[in-house]
Amino acid sequence: MSVYGRGQPEISPSERKKPKTGLIVGIIIGVVILIIIIIVVILFIRSRSSSSSTGTSSGAKCTADSQCLFPNKKCNLTTGNCVGCLVSSDCSAPTKVCNSSNKCVQCLNNSDCTAPAVCVSSTCCDNTPPTINSLNVSLNNPPDISGSYSFSQSIANSTQVVRVFDKNNNLLYTQPANSNLGNIFITQAETKSVIFPNTIYNIDVSVQNSTCGNTAFSTKKSINTGTCSNYPTSPAPTSVVATSTANTPQSTTGNKPGISIHMTVNAGDPGFNAFELMDPLLFGLIVYKPSGLEPNDAQMLVVNLQAQNTVIASNIQFDIGSPWQGLSPSVGDTLFFKFWFEHPSCNSPLSQEYTTTVVN
Repeated sequence: MSVYGRGQPEISPSERKKPKTGLIVGIIIGVVILIIIIIVVILFIRSRSSSSSTGTSSGAKCTADSQCLFPNKKCNLTTGNCVGCLVSSDCSAPTKVCNSSNKCVQCLNNSDCTAPAVCVSSTCCDNTPPTINSLNVSLNNPPDISGSYSFSQSIANSTQVVRVFDKNNNLLYTQPANSNLGNIFITQAETKSVIFPNTIYNIDVSVQNSTCGNTAFSTKKSINTGTCSNYPTSPAPTSVVATSTANTPQSTTGNKPGISIHMTVNAGDPGFNAFELMDPLLFGLIVYKPSGLEPNDAQMLVVNLQAQNTVIASNIQFDIGSPWQGLSPSVGDTLFFKFWFEHPSCNSPLSQEYTTTVVN
């Protein structure tokens, strides 16, 4: 074939499809060389690591301390290995004792620790109970209890557990272990309960560690939450009646009967008059047994309810189906009640105790 009258040599189809062998061979050689380089680097790093732990910088057996690398800076002439220590004078605080494995540790026995600390798993453990130094409460919604404490157990990875009790030392709440050491901070929301004004709470704390174990809980420290501005007067119904209702489905506990609470109040009750003026209109109720004991998590039902009638009448009814905590109400049961108002600024104190027997 000719182009513009000039002859051109023909390229056969086989020549056009001929692979570029030289390029492929070059790529393969390059990949092989790269793999060899990576292997050499890995072997070098491993040899350096090995020599720094038991041998000299060159990986050979040592004959003098100067050939060893930190932290295994001493030469064991018997084995030719570099080790952390040969005698305790090779160690320094806080790991000031040399053990049989030639490692510096805190202690081998109790005499290596400063009393009252004792030696546990080569660690000096002081399990003296903490001391709570201060407690404070904020009643503004949402309320919280805060404070500080001092402790001796300063081992890494320690945690704390804080507990809240009522004035009769019934356990109300145990805070899950956390690392906020030295500080107490408990919110109303996490307790799934209520922090009330004019109420005494007792607090204690323990520091816990997987090596040293747990300290005993501190001596309980009390706090009276006192009052807050603008909180409503405690409710004071004249009577309370509880009627059982049909079973109510619950996701985890099956069907349980509910309770219908009928409260009879006086039209002139100052607490309910104040309640009438609040926005939102929130009414709180706790149900528990037996009498005389402030309810704990296993006994107590806390329900925030909105009044069905915003104009105070002689009777107010609330229907409660769930969530019961530790209570399965049945006809004939004697239940005890306390009430409170929940204001946007803070809660009212709890009312006096009321009691009734559940009827059909």
